[in-house]
Amino acid sequence: LASSGLPYTHLNVATPRRYKRAGLPRATEQRNTGLSWLRVQRRSPQEPGVVYFADDDNTYSLELFSEMRSTRKVSVWPVGLVGGRRYERPIVENGKVVGWYTGWRADRPFAIDMAGFAVS
Repeated sequence: LASSGLPYTHLNVATPRRYKRAGLPRATEQRNTGLSWLRVQRRSPQEPGVVYFADDDNTYSLELFSEMRSTRKVSVWPVGLVGGRRYERPIVENGKVVGWYTGWRADRPFAIDMAGFAVS
């Protein structure tokens, strides 16, 4: 990340005990803290930018950060070795996400790994 030339900040928030059981959502405290931090730090609503929640158990290629720079609203992409599968991904038809190929609760409204999307 340092060699990408992008500004970044690392935030660290412990997962509450109540979420450390199988079947419960995880990383919600971390995402909410990140979004709160962004709301305070944002310089101007007109200032362009992309929000991406990197996951601590993934590895990343600089190409991913280059690709997400073109995000206009939301971008989604596959994530490898997640949910008991070789990969998870959005199911896209005619340029629109219509479902999710996922190993965990595909019935969720946004059944996507935290590392599989960015918003602008």
